[in-house]
Amino acid sequence: MTRPALSLLFLCISVAGLSATHLACAAGVLPQGGQNVAGAGTISNHGNVLLVKQPGSTRGVIDWGQLPCRSP
Repeated sequence: MTRPALSLLFLCISVAGLSATHLACAAGVLPQGGQNVAGAGTISNHGNVLLVKQPGSTRGVIDWGQLPCRSP
C-alpha cells in the first residue's frame, strides 16, 4: 500500500473506534467520583452538567477510576 492509502486507512479505523466509544458513552451517564490527584480544582455535578473548575492557568490531573461506559 502507498503511504496516502495507509494514512486514509488509519484515519478510517480511528474514526470508527472513536464513534464506537462515543456511542457507548452517549447514554447520558456522567462520570462520578473524580478526585484531583495533582494541581488544584473542583469537580461538581449539576443535573446533566459536569463542571470541572481549575483556578487561573493551573493544570491538574483528575483520577476518574472507571468511567461509566457500556459496551455497544
